[in-house]
Amino acid sequence: MMGGIADLHSTNGNNFAFQSASAEKSPPAATQPGLIYEHNRGNPGWKAKCDQFESCVRDGWQFPRVNIAMNKMCFIDQGASYKYYIHSMTNLEAQFPQTIFVYMTIPLTTGSDGDNYLRNAFNERVRDWCGKNGRVLFDIADIEAHDSNGNPCTFSYRNRTCQKLCEPYTNDGGHLIGGGRQLVARGFYALAAALVEKNRIAPVVATAP
Repeated sequence: MMGGIADLHSTNGNNFAFQSASAEKSPPAATQPGLIYEHNRGNPGWKAKCDQFESCVRDGWQFPRVNIAMNKMCFIDQGASYKYYIHSMTNLEAQFPQTIFVYMTIPLTTGSDGDNYLRNAFNERVRDWCGKNGRVLFDIADIEAHDSNGNPCTFSYRNRTCQKLCEPYTNDGGHLIGGGRQLVARGFYALAAALVEKNRIAPVVATAP
């Protein structure tokens, strides 16, 4: 997504004003509206990602430093527990009620295997929970599972229809390229616009990819 944000900004900086800045565990003395602060924590495992995200939020990545905080898993986190993820997010919501916490689905791969099935299972549970409990969800998996004409990219596993990453969006089966990453970035712009309109805020976002 962050690559897509950079692509859009370089193409038309007036219409796509967001830029990214590297973020450490603690925020700088002053944050800047219109920036997405990205904490690149690597891939320490899905549980460690949740724990590190909580630690960073408690260390300052919260309102008023940032308006929006997002914790995204990677497609290698197919074994993640949706209960642990939701519990982590709801704990932070209770502690920092003025911060908007955005839930996210796990990105997909082009595979038609058990790992992609597990990603789908996690995503379906998070979607269902967010819908029933009125939470904000950025459904990155659903975006990347539709081609440029809006047609779904799916596979069948255990008699269930599952989503998969559309093949033109990747050259290695998992990481987004070109149009795929820009599509996800446009989806983020749509979400940010809705949140800004609803909450009357100047967007300052902290994200952990």
